[in-house]
Amino acid sequence: MKKKATKKPTPKLWLKILKAIALSLTILTLLYYVLLLAVPYIHPSRIHIISWIGLTMPFAILAVFIWLIIWIIARQRGIWITLAVILLATFPIWRRTIVMNIGGDYPSTEEIATGHQLKILTYNVEFFHYFTQIDQIIDLVRQGGYDIVCMQEYGHKSTYPDQWFKLNQCFDSLFKYRHVWYKSQSRNAECGVVLYSRYPIVKKVKVQYDSRYNVSIYSDIAVGDDTIRVFNNHLESNKLNTYDRMVAGKITDENVDNESLYRSFRTVLRKIADASIIRATQVDSITAIIQQTPYPVIILGDFNDVPQSYAYNKLIRSKHLGATSSMSDAYAMAGDWLYYYTFNQDHLNVPIDHILVSPEFSVQESSILPLTYSDHYPVSATLLLRKQNP
Repeated sequence: MKKKATKKPTPKLWLKILKAIALSLTILTLLYYVLLLAVPYIHPSRIHIISWIGLTMPFAILAVFIWLIIWIIARQRGIWITLAVILLATFPIWRRTIVMNIGGDYPSTEEIATGHQLKILTYNVEFFHYFTQIDQIIDLVRQGGYDIVCMQEYGHKSTYPDQWFKLNQCFDSLFKYRHVWYKSQSRNAECGVVLYSRYPIVKKVKVQYDSRYNVSIYSDIAVGDDTIRVFNNHLESNKLNTYDRMVAGKITDENVDNESLYRSFRTVLRKIADASIIRATQVDSITAIIQQTPYPVIILGDFNDVPQSYAYNKLIRSKHLGATSSMSDAYAMAGDWLYYYTFNQDHLNVPIDHILVSPEFSVQESSILPLTYSDHYPVSATLLLRKQNP
């Protein structure tokens, strides 16, 4: 006697509704993620109202990962495989925000023997934290053994002559060459950017673009028989004052009404959006020079922008003459795992200081030094410049 086939139990209605809601939220998350992937390719003037949304990339990545785990637990193979494929396909992009150091471009024994190792540092020193941290920053540079040091918001005031003399005396003993450009000059103060080098600087140029306070320079540096070009950038600031930066901290302040908080956020987002348009024109000027550069290139400094932005994206996609591929982010290649940030003040912990290198460089190490001598952390990298063919 044949047994009757047992029918599979019909899923309860509430489970169907829950699955439909979860699937809808997953699709919305993916659509937002795709929007974030597209934004860096669109000029900020065309998406002015949302040009700031690259700041939310860490949350979007986290959300996609969470949905991936949920659908794995729910045993919905088709959905979680789709999410996994999307994350794997976009890994080269999101690893610049959430670092997963899986190894980089390892040089051969011959390349190590014939190449040149360079240890570099970029640091927005915030006027040496208004001249209270000069001794600490001097020790950082002295002990680091750097070949090239680039600083932004570098300068002095006439009211601090002893500290300025001490700093110059130390740096001049460590580095034989320097390239400095003061953007803001007055009778009592000068502020700009500087590049110090142990190797000869054979050419010094200021990049021409409009800005009241910010500046970019490039220096051609002779390293052995080769020449490299280093761009030291302090791109357009977002001009957030102390109150603007504290807006994030006011979310939990019961004394701040919702209307005031809303107005404050609108002001902050408008400033970021306005500055992103200016940065876009600045990087257009920089990449035009890179495209005509016959040497290996390093682009570093305070970009005032996160990896998921037009400015960063255009710079990292740039190629110099004869380059086989575009630039790489040193910290994404060889830094510590997971989310990182270089600006560290007033609840705004964001990665805006970067070191980008052309394919002639192998990134051996990169780190963010958690030193509170400024409102930025210094970023360092150890690079190997492969011997260039004559």
